[in-house]
Amino acid sequence: MDTIKNYLETMFMQLPNTREVLRAKAELGQMMADKYNELISEGKPENEAIATVLSEFGNLDELSETLGIKEVIHKSPVDKRVVKIDEARAYVKDREANSLRTGIGVMLCILSPVAEIIIGKNIGLRGFGVLSMFMTIALAVGLFIYNSVQSEKWSWMEKTPCAVEFATIDEINKAREAYRPLKAVFLCAGIVCCILAMGVAGAVDELRLFRAINDVEGIFFLSIIAIGVCLIVYGALRDTAFTKILTMNDSKTVGGNYVDSQKSVKRVTKTGQAILSVFWPTVTCIYFMWSFVTMDWFITWIIWPLAPVFKMLIEAIFEDTSSNSENM
Repeated sequence: MDTIKNYLETMFMQLPNTREVLRAKAELGQMMADKYNELISEGKPENEAIATVLSEFGNLDELSETLGIKEVIHKSPVDKRVVKIDEARAYVKDREANSLRTGIGVMLCILSPVAEIIIGKNIGLRGFGVLSMFMTIALAVGLFIYNSVQSEKWSWMEKTPCAVEFATIDEINKAREAYRPLKAVFLCAGIVCCILAMGVAGAVDELRLFRAINDVEGIFFLSIIAIGVCLIVYGALRDTAFTKILTMNDSKTVGGNYVDSQKSVKRVTKTGQAILSVFWPTVTCIYFMWSFVTMDWFITWIIWPLAPVFKMLIEAIFEDTSSNSENM
């Protein structure tokens, strides 16, 4: 029976979310269920019963007049590329890895001055401290560039109108719900780290622990902040993969209402895509320029938790409204 239900949902997925269409969907669903139960009661095997139901009720064009939605069916819908379940799984998996690399890259950027702080005023090793800092920066930038290259294979999701089937939405929505408690843990742990960083650094300084290391409280502060920001960035970015898949269907269609929080997917213009493609490397450059000019490393880390907010603002400013109007 699940096969019949999924087929029914797919049939109506791109139709307008109107009372007339929903009534027709409910009516056809009842007709399918009645026929299926009738065949099962006659002793037909389940596979044969499903095949019979789909062959008899599976053509919406033929049933449109009976269901009273002939005019709706014959309106030319916007052609959309249907994202298969395997593609959706691969996208979510890639975005998870992408989010982890971004979080680690941000953490490395914040930790980059630690070697220089440890060496401090030791003239003989100062060059090594600077070298270590720039090597850490290079590794972080490398992770950002690698992410950008890896993400190019999914660029068609931004350039092409896409849709997803009911079975895909159902699986991805379950995965998102399963991830929700873990996301809360990441965000809470990250925020707690940011709050505790100053207190821990102050306690280390007050208790005069590890006094053999220069500016040890600064090292503790940056390390705890780095871990906290990494958890926040990873937890938030990983969730965007689920949102992307679940918001592919137009909210004005039946397929756009399987999820309570469903909204039309926001596409960005070519200018917006160009800006977003260099977003994280640009944030990294701004962070280090600000840090080196002011030397306020205890303050400049704040750019990392703020960066995702600016990213959302860019997406909103450069939203491609023409793609939305086509669906109206």
